[in-house]
Amino acid sequence: WNRSWSPNPVNCSTPKEQSNGYVPMPMPRASKINCIYESIDNDDSLPLTSQSELNNSVEVEQLYEPTGPPEQTFKVIFVGDAGVGKSSFALRISKGVFVRHMSSTLGLDFLMRTLRVDGTNVAVQLWDTAGQERFRSITKTYFRKADGVMLLYDCTCEQSFLSVRQWVEDIDVACFYSMMAEKQSPDTKSTNQRIPLMIVANKTDLREMAMKTGTMCVTTEEGEKLAKDCDTTFMEGSAKDGSNVLHALANLVRSMIARKDLQLSASTMQLCEVKPKKSCCGK
Repeated sequence: WNRSWSPNPVNCSTPKEQSNGYVPMPMPRASKINCIYESIDNDDSLPLTSQSELNNSVEVEQLYEPTGPPEQTFKVIFVGDAGVGKSSFALRISKGVFVRHMSSTLGLDFLMRTLRVDGTNVAVQLWDTAGQERFRSITKTYFRKADGVMLLYDCTCEQSFLSVRQWVEDIDVACFYSMMAEKQSPDTKSTNQRIPLMIVANKTDLREMAMKTGTMCVTTEEGEKLAKDCDTTFMEGSAKDGSNVLHALANLVRSMIARKDLQLSASTMQLCEVKPKKSCCGK
């Protein structure tokens, strides 16, 4: 098994080159997917815990399986408080695995994922950032370079949920100054002012048990209300069991594609708006 042949090394079958030179990525069968974890220390990696979850994971992977080289590339930055599971979420998206014990991100880490969304093959660079306060200023600088933001909070940690509004404000400020730097007119009603943003409630697999022990958890309704107040999209998921991780990325990709198409359309209209030249007689 050669790790280098595919941007999404989540399967174990041997790839065959097609006549057009593209090497497709066959999706894993339920009986073969366990070999993903054989290359990772068993003490750190956590395979899917049930056959139903295993089958569901394969179905989701097949749903977004790319059919050719990427036609577009986007950069998505993962932000949120320290400990909310940004690295685990990004790793689950990129490689389809969950690692129990991950060290804290220092600065910025990069991962890749290629997927097919609504008929378009898209390559996504996943920028995993540090959540600690001392790295906050560094993280802010990357907002201007990203095409989309995945803002995570831990649904079993109310404080991380309360920090979401500050993160959204930081994103809006960064987008505002980016527009000013590009000499664009900041219009509060413009859909182009803020880059596509998705709020994700992570660790939903822990919520029921946490509530039984008396931990104050964030409900689905509270997450939806916050996303509505912030005028953005919302989804719940779990890096541990893999639920909704690819769906969340796919929804964000749709928003990024729509924004890019809108910007391209606006640029085309500006080029077509050619003012008529006046003659020497003023006619």
